[in-house]
Amino acid sequence: MAFVKLNSEYLNSEHSNGEVKLKELLDKLEKKAFKQAEALLCFLHLEKSVKGAEKWVSKSEIVKKSDSAAVSALVKKGVFEEQQFEVGRLQFTNSETHKKNLTKEQKVAYTEIKTAFEKHSVNLLHGVTGAVKQNFTPNSLKKL
Repeated sequence: MAFVKLNSEYLNSEHSNGEVKLKELLDKLEKKAFKQAEALLCFLHLEKSVKGAEKWVSKSEIVKKSDSAAVSALVKKGVFEEQQFEVGRLQFTNSETHKKNLTKEQKVAYTEIKTAFEKHSVNLLHGVTGAVKQNFTPNSLKKL
C-alpha cells in the first residue's frame, strides 16, 4: 500500500523554516495548481490524526478526498515522499494490552501447562472447540 509524507524541506527544524516554505508553496499552488493545493491541504488535515514521529499518510485516504493526479504530481515535484508499506488486514488501533486475571481452575491449568512446556517443547492440549487452546504456546505463556 502506498503512503506519503511531507518532504523534510517543509518541516520546521533548527536549520530551516519549513512553515514559511510550506506557506509559500500553498500560495503558489493555489494560483497555478488548485487541485494540488487541495491535495496538500487534505494531507495536512489527515496528518494530524497520525501518531508517531514519521507522519506517513495512506495515499488512498488522500485520494478519497482529492485528485489522484494531483497527489502524484506532488510526489513528482518532491513535496511528498512516497513509499510502499505492507499493511495487514487486521489492524488493532487503540487496543490496550492488559494482564489477564485467572480463576483458581485456570491457575491450576496454567501451572500444569507451564510445567509441561518446561519438560517438553511440544505438547498436545485437549479441549472443546472455542476453549482458546491457541493461547497456550510457550511464548504466550510468558505474557500471562
